[in-house]
Amino acid sequence: MGYVNGGGSVIGHGGGGGGGGGGNIEQLADVFPHVDRTVLQGYLDRAGGHEIDAISAYLEDERRMNGSVGHEYG
Repeated sequence: MGYVNGGGSVIGHGGGGGGGGGGNIEQLADVFPHVDRTVLQGYLDRAGGHEIDAISAYLEDERRMNGSVGHEYG
């Protein structure tokens, strides 16, 4: 993985994919392999197909539900 087209993120805003919003559910599943794809698709749809926005929304919801995300190593 890396960059495509001179600096754009591989996980870009929009793009091709099977989701109704135009985002790529496969990229979200790579980031969150433990999350059901229907849940990820819901976040992607609500984010208008923008993978980064869907990731941010999921992490924010997890933080609210669990009190923190990503602090297991500290």
